[in-house]
Amino acid sequence: MSLIALGVALYAVRRSNRNSSVATLVTLNDAFRQAWQRYLAAPEPDKDYSFSELANLLEIACGIHCEKSLFGISRELSSEYVEHVLLLIEENNDARARLRAAVHAPNTFKYIARFRANMRRT
Repeated sequence: MSLIALGVALYAVRRSNRNSSVATLVTLNDAFRQAWQRYLAAPEPDKDYSFSELANLLEIACGIHCEKSLFGISRELSSEYVEHVLLLIEENNDARARLRAAVHAPNTFKYIARFRANMRRT
């Protein structure tokens, strides 16, 4: 009887983790969509602020990934999206300059750096 209860409990935890991952992914996706819209629509004087907000969201996504809070397909999709965005930033002179300008301390965007280092290893 104890083994059955343990099995049910493990199944429930696994389902809960997956449901939580999906909810987190959907929330991040919507936040990124809105952040990109604000950045792309911002007039030049406000672009730095909008880009910094986008970079902060990217830092959160990288932190969530480094913490291994996402599971399964949600983790895979999030990782692919973040990798794609980081590559776009690296390849774009304007975006790279804006990201550098947003760094104010040695640990600013430390999870982006950690995620990027993991990308290089794989």
